[in-house]
Amino acid sequence: MNQKMLAIAAVSYGLISSANLQANAQTPQAAQDVKQFNPIWNLERDTNEDLLRHALALQERHDPQDPEKLAEVRLALATSLKCANKLSAARELAELALEAQEKLFGKGSKKTKLALMLLSSIYLNNSSNHFNEKEVAQLEKLLHRLAKIDREQTASMRVQLAQIYLTQKQPRKAEKLWFQSIALLHKDLPYDCKDLAKACKQIFCTFIRDQHYDDAQALARGMAQYGFDRDVLISAANGFVVLSQQQESFGNDQKAERLAKRALETSEKYGDKKTCSYTSAIKQYAALLRKQGKEEQAKEIEKQ
Repeated sequence: MNQKMLAIAAVSYGLISSANLQANAQTPQAAQDVKQFNPIWNLERDTNEDLLRHALALQERHDPQDPEKLAEVRLALATSLKCANKLSAARELAELALEAQEKLFGKGSKKTKLALMLLSSIYLNNSSNHFNEKEVAQLEKLLHRLAKIDREQTASMRVQLAQIYLTQKQPRKAEKLWFQSIALLHKDLPYDCKDLAKACKQIFCTFIRDQHYDDAQALARGMAQYGFDRDVLISAANGFVVLSQQQESFGNDQKAERLAKRALETSEKYGDKKTCSYTSAIKQYAALLRKQGKEEQAKEIEKQ
């Protein structure tokens, strides 16, 4: 290689290390996972893509026997192409990268996570613009594989796909994705908070029965956004409060009271009285007690 080619390779590998993969992060945790790439944002996107193309050509020409590096270059270029809305080219490269990584590390390896995320996000973008049953079926297969590696990211993408199904007037397929997301939530929750998933499922069943699909989708978005948060005060205690409020809106005050009590128990166990979760649980529980004529009990709760 001459000096110019070496310079191109050096800059390109810097970009590979960044890969712009934050563009594919659907959740805060996913974004955190890819921060290690330290993106170089001072370069224009077109320049980025041009350098990555050079890197890919150099890798294929001079070091084709290193499939891991080649996959990394392809992923980086695929990400840049996706950002430029060149989805067909991005998908082709991402598929090659994923195939290579799965051969190297095996299906289900955490090292294939970013490739699965990227390829799934490409399919999501494409399906939002041009719905195709075969492509959506392929996306669901990808999400099934991603679920074994990252539940939060999978739930977020499944909720996005559910919205596409609703737009296509296919609520039954959206329902399937909602319940799959609840199953992921159940696996992800702490051992003493798993009843939150069951309570969540009851709310979804009511929405589906009444054909309130937009309400169900809104709940699904909230579940995907907050339900998998590693801070149990957000993922569980606040979740119980939200579900309590929802049951109250259905007129199920007893169920609402039980859920508010669970919110209070969870926030007491995992936090202290200064947390917003604790305050929200106190307010909801006391309000429901008053609604049922239990004024003295409500006052005792508020003194805590």
